[in-house]
Parts: sequence; C-alpha cells; structure tokens
Amino acid sequence: MPIALVLAYLLDWANSRFKFLKSVYFLPLLMSSVALGFLFKQLFDSNYGLAGALMKIFTDSPFNLLANEKTAIWAVIGVISWQFIPFYMIYYFAGLTSISPELFEAAVIDGAKHHQYIFRISLPILSDTIKAATIMCIVGSLKYFDLIYVMTEGGPSGTTELMATYMYKNAFTQMKMGYGSTIAAAMFIIITTISLFTFKMMNMKEEN
Repeated sequence: MPIALVLAYLLDWANSRFKFLKSVYFLPLLMSSVALGFLFKQLFDSNYGLAGALMKIFTDSPFNLLANEKTAIWAVIGVISWQFIPFYMIYYFAGLTSISPELFEAAVIDGAKHHQYIFRISLPILSDTIKAATIMCIVGSLKYFDLIYVMTEGGPSGTTELMATYMYKNAFTQMKMGYGSTIAAAMFIIITTISLFTFKMMNMKEEN
C-alpha cells in the first residue's frame, strides 16, 4: 500500500505527461490470478525458470524460491503485492484527483514546499480513502486463496498455508465438510473482528 501511494503521487505529479503509465501500471491487475500463479511458478522453477537460473549463478546450485521454507512466503508475498499495487494506486490516484488544485496553489502562495503540501494537506484529506483501502487490504489478505494455492498449495511444510487453503484441503480434498465449514465460519468471525477493530483504531487515531 505505501508503494501504491507513492506511485499515485507520481502519477498525479506527472499529470497528463505520462498517461500511458496508468495503463502499464494497471496491467498486472487485469491478469487472472490463476494465470499469474502458473506464470510465476514456472519463473521460480530451479531447472528452467528465469529466477531459478539467476539464483544458480549466485549460489552455484539449483534453487527454487517456492520450495524453500525460508523464501517461499516472501516469494508469494512479492507476487501478490505486484498484482495488487495497481489497484490501490488507482484508488489513491482517484482520491488525489478529487482534491481541488486551488488548495495546492494556496499552499504554494503561503510558502509551503511540495513535501509539506503532501504531509500536511493532501494526506489528511486522503485519510478516508486510506482507511477504506486498509480495510480492503486486510480483508483481502485474510481470505486470499487462488494464487497461493496454484503456486505452493500451502507448502513447503505449511509455510504458506492460509485459512482459505486449509479450508479447501479439508472440505474438498479430504472431504471433511463439517470441519471445512467450521474453518469457513471461523474465517468470517476473524475477518469481521479484525476489520471492525482496525476501523475503530483508525477512527480513534483520527479523532486524537
């Protein structure tokens, strides 16, 4: 989300000079999560993947990021972040474009620097947008499933296991429908509780 916010500010600063960047940055989100999962699974393969070949140069031995317990979760996080940064970038950019240009002009006239305008004027105005984006990010992270299941199926040794993948395995692979339903209900309670807690904490911080 911080990367998305920085990119949104860069797009807002560039204005109409780099319109094509809006489309380029948004491309990862247009791709199917399952397709991305297969793509990066092959990319990280130690035998014929590009990332595996680069790792072989530095380690002198085949190395699969998805097969290592220490690197698998970070590889998955990197791919998911790469996919969803464009969504939050456009979301923030929409919030920035709604800010009146007159505010920036008034700040410049009063002697404010660009960074002062960002931290003292535009970010406070974007607080509701950031709050909504944070809730969406948390909820999306807690219920995420498809890309991780395609890339690792929760492995190796459960290091990338999520509640959603655990529920799927129990309900549809091991046919433990009752247990799977219990996990789904627990996910709903956890997601709701964390979302409400986050929303309340952000409101309290804003009031203070």
